[in-house]
Amino acid sequence: MKKRISSTILAVMFLFTTGIAWGQDSLYVSLGLGSAAPDDSKLNRGPAGSIAFGASFDQFRGEFEFSHLESDADPIGKISSFSFMANGYFDFINTDLIAPFITAGIGFSRVEVEIIPGFITMGSDSAFSYQVGAGLDFFLSEAFAVYAMYKYFSIIDLFDTGDNLTSHNIYMGLKFSF
Repeated sequence: MKKRISSTILAVMFLFTTGIAWGQDSLYVSLGLGSAAPDDSKLNRGPAGSIAFGASFDQFRGEFEFSHLESDADPIGKISSFSFMANGYFDFINTDLIAPFITAGIGFSRVEVEIIPGFITMGSDSAFSYQVGAGLDFFLSEAFAVYAMYKYFSIIDLFDTGDNLTSHNIYMGLKFSF
C-alpha cells in the first residue's frame, strides 16, 4: 500500500513541476525558521526550519520544500521529523508591499523517536504527510521578501498504528526571487 501511495505522490509531483516550468514567471528560494506546537500534550513546543525552491507564475506558486521539526517528549526523549513536500500557493491580489497567500502541500516525512537523545532510538518510520496554511509576504524589493506563515502539518498513520502526528507551526523567513 505504501508503495502505491509513494508512486502516486511522485507522479503528481512530476506533473506539478512540469506545469510550473511551462508557465514560470520567476524562480525563488526561501528559508524559514520558527516553532512547532504538537497537538499531543506529551510533546513540547520545539524548533522548526525549512528551505524551499520554487517557481511563481501569475498568482500561483509551486515549490519543493525540505523541513525539519523537533520536539521534546515528557518525561525524557525526543521526536523529530524530516519532510519533503510539494507545495502549491495562491497569492491574493496585493499592494506593492504586502501579499497574503494560502498554501497546501503533500509529501513524505521520516520520523525518529529517541528515548535518550543520541543514545537509544525507539524507532523510526516514513509516512505520508500533508500541510495547509496561510501567511503574508512583505516585499522589501522586487526580488526580496520577508514572510510570516502559519501551517497545520500532519503525518498520517505513523508506525502503522492509525495515529497521526500533527502540529501547528509558525514560521518567519526570507524569500529571494531571481
